[in-house]
Amino acid sequence: METDSMEKVMEKASVLIEALTYIQRFNRKIIVVKYGGSAMVDENLKKQVIQDCTLLKLVGFKPIIVHGGGKLIWTPLRLPMIRLLLPPALLLPRPSRSTTSLTEPASPA
Repeated sequence: METDSMEKVMEKASVLIEALTYIQRFNRKIIVVKYGGSAMVDENLKKQVIQDCTLLKLVGFKPIIVHGGGKLIWTPLRLPMIRLLLPPALLLPRPSRSTTSLTEPASPA
C-alpha cells in the first residue's frame, strides 16, 4: 500500500475507534437529523447527508430526517393564502388549511 493510502486507512480506523463508544451507547436509538438550508441545494452535500444517514442505520441507529426549514420552505409560506401559527421552534399550519404539501399554496377556504 502507498503511504498516503495507509494514512487514510489509519485515520478511518481512528475515527471508528473513537465512535465505537457512541455507537454502542446509542444502538437502536432514534436519531433525529435536521436537514435543510444549503445541504438541500448542494448536490455534494445531499449525497453526503444520505451516506451519513445510511451509515447511522447500518451501525444500529434509527435515523429520522426532518425538514430544517430554510428557503425551500419559507419562500412558499410567504404567499398570502397561507397563514401560519409560529410557536417557538415549531411551524404549524392552521387546521383549516390543507396540510398535504407545505410548499404549495392551500386552496382558499
